[in-house]
Amino acid sequence: MAQNDNIKLSIQDIEKQLPQARRAKDKTSLGKLLSDLFKICIDENENNKAILYINELIELYSRNNDQSKVADMLRIRAFVNNRLGLIDQAFEDIEESQAIFTSLSNTAGYIKAHVLKGTFCRFQGKHDEALSIFLEAMEYYTNLQDKGLLTDSSDQYLNYASVVESVGVIYGILNQMDKSREYLNKSLILMKNIHHQGGIIQALNNLGVSYSQEDPQKTLAYYKESLQVAEQINYHTMIIVLTNNIGGVYEDLGDYPNALKQYLEAQRLCDHHKNYRFMAEFLLHIGTVYKKMGQYDHAESFTMRSLEFANKFGKQKETQDAYQLLSEIEELKGNFKGALDHYKKYTEYHDKFFNDNIIEKLTSLQEKYDETNRELQETRRHKSLITDALKRNMNMNFIGCSRAIRDVMDLAMTAANHSETSVLITGESGTGKEIIAHIIHYASKRKDYLIVPVNCSAIPDGLVESEFFGHIKGAFTGALMNKTGYIEEANMGTLFLDEIADTPTALQAKLLRVLENKKIKQIGSNKEIKIDFRLIAATNKDIGGLIKQNVFRADLLYRINTIEINIPPLRERKDDIEPLLQYFIDEFARALKKKAPSYTPHLLDKLVDYHFPGNVRELRNMVEKAMIMFTGDVLDIDNFDLDQPEVEERPSGEVAFGTMAEMEKRLILEAMRRADNNQTNAAKLLGISYSTIQRKLRDIDANSR
Repeated sequence: MAQNDNIKLSIQDIEKQLPQARRAKDKTSLGKLLSDLFKICIDENENNKAILYINELIELYSRNNDQSKVADMLRIRAFVNNRLGLIDQAFEDIEESQAIFTSLSNTAGYIKAHVLKGTFCRFQGKHDEALSIFLEAMEYYTNLQDKGLLTDSSDQYLNYASVVESVGVIYGILNQMDKSREYLNKSLILMKNIHHQGGIIQALNNLGVSYSQEDPQKTLAYYKESLQVAEQINYHTMIIVLTNNIGGVYEDLGDYPNALKQYLEAQRLCDHHKNYRFMAEFLLHIGTVYKKMGQYDHAESFTMRSLEFANKFGKQKETQDAYQLLSEIEELKGNFKGALDHYKKYTEYHDKFFNDNIIEKLTSLQEKYDETNRELQETRRHKSLITDALKRNMNMNFIGCSRAIRDVMDLAMTAANHSETSVLITGESGTGKEIIAHIIHYASKRKDYLIVPVNCSAIPDGLVESEFFGHIKGAFTGALMNKTGYIEEANMGTLFLDEIADTPTALQAKLLRVLENKKIKQIGSNKEIKIDFRLIAATNKDIGGLIKQNVFRADLLYRINTIEINIPPLRERKDDIEPLLQYFIDEFARALKKKAPSYTPHLLDKLVDYHFPGNVRELRNMVEKAMIMFTGDVLDIDNFDLDQPEVEERPSGEVAFGTMAEMEKRLILEAMRRADNNQTNAAKLLGISYSTIQRKLRDIDANSR
């Protein structure tokens, strides 16, 4: 308490000096006093007072025409406004700060403000936007490092380490744990390079959290290592938090004596440092463990103390939880009257908490009603297009029992729960990328709107912009009427870009801008249209390799792969072959109005041994062909064509010559065979455009007549 009094005295002392500095018009002294004041106010959570001094500093620097300091103060004001819950004002301050830094060509200042904007987005739950911002910042710092401008002693090195940590944390929130740990480990190395103990503590703690669901022992090891560092520098708050966290791991492991020891130590440290911020939660943890150990009197005593702190500090959630725990304890003691009384209190607080949230939500919806009225009308139009019959006719089944497919489905559900997040689906042709895209869409909040599938490789270059952005009547020769583009069609829904790696580079830049500002212009129009859509992209190509060849933009990749889902080829998940076989047999039996046959173990063995270059699509085509020709009761190997294509061996250096036309024809027909007569895929195999292969096939057909 004495320490807090000293800080308040120092604030008062500084404030006494302000009138004299203002009268003397000593800008340097006044700036120093105001700067000291707002920093102390922020430390002491005196946020409203901090805003006053920041505003005065902004005026002072504006009069001095010191725009760099004005931009920096706007960034700091954004931080304080965010603390005060003034989110819109915070974003306005950040954008104004960035505009000034841009006009000054101050990239370092811009990035610093950009990172703060990412932090705001993160705590608002806009994880895809936050991740995109942090990845952009990380690219900036990485470029500095590559140029030798970011050394261990550089002021920006800590910013770099913090950005890397933020990327790791967000990947963890998105349940991409491998990526999360990759960046968290990198941030730990960076923090250790500059001996930043606070950063080391945080990185170790985050790594511990990343293993909490799958390896509690690793979590425990990271927490203990983090605690050791915190104790070395007497970082009291983190010592308290980590001691409690260690108790939580022991409780999850069922080691209640050790859990209780840690929780009691966390409580003792709170008392010792007069830090009562977490006391209600810690006492509740102690009460819970005593209840699990059957020591009900101790459990009741600590829970009652938790209730006192929760009421004192206005912690509604902890108050609710304390009454629920007290009710459970009284029931276990056989005091059903006490259990009932406490449960009534629990429901009272629960309902109040629930109703407060409902009122807040209704108020928010009422405020937004006018601006969304147009979108509601658009919803009705889209719903008329998306009928139950259409959904039933779509192949929405993703069959399999392997661990790989379960992981794919888990990631798909994570993506569905984050309906603003961009998704990149990778995998070989025929693995089911489009099916996963539809599953994500129809499991998300956007399910009542359209999913607009676009095959990027099938659009002629000259029509790309019109197809994506639309055009108005008369915009160019042949534009006889207005046309709505794919992006506008996907408004409020999902835009699915299949084979995105084949997108022309000119379109990539425009698509990137749309993803950033969510606005489009039709060809021939100066009017911007605001749109809201979720992007899901798919490819069977190595985009990393295309970036190195300068045919795909790295910044676009950062935008589209917030969640990346890789579907393994069928040959790597043999466990899925039998359920797929049975599913396709049943599907074609229904379609052909036949009795579904059984199959021999020999057939299944041969299918499992088969390489499946065409993946699930190839298996489906095999079953369809077999079922069309089949008339018996049991399918066997004779009903399937499982011959792997053989390459004719020739002596080294010997070439199978013919005319150029003949060789070209053989190549095209072979490509069509390998692509299951899919012209788009055959064109990709040959490295030619879709329009070219169409023309070549017409020529071949004409010459064959």
